[in-house]
Amino acid sequence: MNRFLLGTRDRGQGTGRFRLFRQLLLQVLFILGILFVPRPSSLVPDFSNAWAAAGEPSEALTPLHPVRVVVLQGAGEMRLGVSGAYRVTMLHTNEPLMEGSHLGVVDVQAQESGIQIGDRSLKVYGVRVSAAGGEPIAVNRRPFHGTVDIIRDRERRLLVINEIDVEQYLCGVLHRETSDQWPLEALKAQAIVARTFALHQALVSTGQDYHLTAGVASQVYGGRWAERRRTTMAVSHTEGSVLTWEGRLFPAYYHSCCGGHTEAADQLWKIRLPPLAGVADPHCRGTKHFQWTRRAPLAKVVKALRQGGYYISDVSSIRVRGTNRSGRITEVILSDTGRSKDVAVSGKVFRTLLGSDVVRSLRCQLRLEHGALVVEGYGWGHGVGMCQWGALVMAQQGRTAEEILAVYYPGAMIERFSGQSVVPEKL
Repeated sequence: MNRFLLGTRDRGQGTGRFRLFRQLLLQVLFILGILFVPRPSSLVPDFSNAWAAAGEPSEALTPLHPVRVVVLQGAGEMRLGVSGAYRVTMLHTNEPLMEGSHLGVVDVQAQESGIQIGDRSLKVYGVRVSAAGGEPIAVNRRPFHGTVDIIRDRERRLLVINEIDVEQYLCGVLHRETSDQWPLEALKAQAIVARTFALHQALVSTGQDYHLTAGVASQVYGGRWAERRRTTMAVSHTEGSVLTWEGRLFPAYYHSCCGGHTEAADQLWKIRLPPLAGVADPHCRGTKHFQWTRRAPLAKVVKALRQGGYYISDVSSIRVRGTNRSGRITEVILSDTGRSKDVAVSGKVFRTLLGSDVVRSLRCQLRLEHGALVVEGYGWGHGVGMCQWGALVMAQQGRTAEEILAVYYPGAMIERFSGQSVVPEKL
């Protein structure tokens, strides 16, 4: 019986006797529910609340290439959970160390002699945890697919790495880097770009402990919690698709909003490629991050500069000495009342020291006003590669993912990645 339907049908119509009968019936149903709804075993952890927040399960994806992502670093201890059968092996040798039908939730600690998992002290520097049935593995109650490596470093701190197929990894990235409510073509463009970036990092980081971090330094990765139906659909629809230049993967950078012109990669890094040379982009005009103003007290500016090695006591004036083709600042000159010589700071360093919340983009103007630095600018992020808000607008206008990517990475091809190489087959 549908409780809500019954309540609607009876509203304002039933007699007192019928209402009494309904109340008694609902109480009986409630008690029966309490008595007979199954409960999780006290021996097996209940991760259902955490996993329910993740939305619908992922679609089946063909394994393509593993990536190694840091999900915890610098902690002395952590909590590890597996809801089913598990196996713990030694890194690199695959020697079995622990296994069982369920692990539950246990504390993991870095020790001088190795790693302690629950009540077991393992005299090893690193272990791999896998779930026999493919269930997610929880790290501090955050569930992750794939396997989890736990490494104890020389400072007795834990480095936790999630090794996962790139397609499954992307399912945990897209919702954190964009919105699952955006048009599917914008999400598909994001999936292709994020896959290209991840695979490029994995290939150039071969032999290292990890390829990517889970934060803004790489791509924001949330594991199972971050999966959503529509972003998973975008990953599935573009499975294996990557961007290439002359048959090779390249770092397909992207950012929130370019503010009217994307940046050339060689302005920030030692990368000079035609697809990353920067383009004019009118599409993000009028979006939420296109134009902004920020204020910072001069005391905060001086402190940030001093921490970066620029020893000034005050800022009496500030001016921009150079801008590049995209309109972004290349050099800032600050006058210090306590020094006879001005201080020159590159635009890149200036933004890094003051922080991206104060200087959202170097496509900006600077001025002093009432003891504060006023920054008025356009866009948000480093500006290289795809402008996400511009991609959104183009998708709303009916552009396809391929058309969007052609705007931001001119001359690049969309091809299929297979194993360790790119298959020269245009999609």
